[in-house]
Amino acid sequence: MIVGTLDDNKSINIDITHVGDSRVYKMGKEAKEWQCLTRDHNLLNELVDEQARTEGRQVNFDEYNRTDMAGSLYSITECFALAVDSDDPSSEPPKSDKRTITVQAGDSLVICTDGIHDLVSCYEWSLIDNQTDLQGWLQKLMQQVYDSDGNAYDNGTAIVVRFD
Repeated sequence: MIVGTLDDNKSINIDITHVGDSRVYKMGKEAKEWQCLTRDHNLLNELVDEQARTEGRQVNFDEYNRTDMAGSLYSITECFALAVDSDDPSSEPPKSDKRTITVQAGDSLVICTDGIHDLVSCYEWSLIDNQTDLQGWLQKLMQQVYDSDGNAYDNGTAIVVRFD
């Protein structure tokens, strides 16, 4: 879930609440690559957390969301349920990650499912500037997914937002 609020100096504060394996990426106006803002809730990342705890250290964010790993390690560990049964002690809301970012004019966000980011790394995405046709950008991303080695095995949904 993403909620934005406009403050007095025309900055927009974006509250991101994240569960599962869809991701949010940001590209600042002057940036040369996309930055992943969310951590997948999957077995692999739980193992990364456990290793860091065992070693008595904090995890660096770039240790998360690895690519080219065994498929079973991508099993999600948190997701939204259609209903939570208050009579069932094992039925509890998912643990979510929350963060707030500030975006300025010229920044862009992409929210996408694993059917996009697993098949086409954000390092392969085109950059966005104030002249970019966003519909054309999404169509190019869709074609990259279809042309990928993964052969579009999963649902692929992407939303792109540019802050003008």
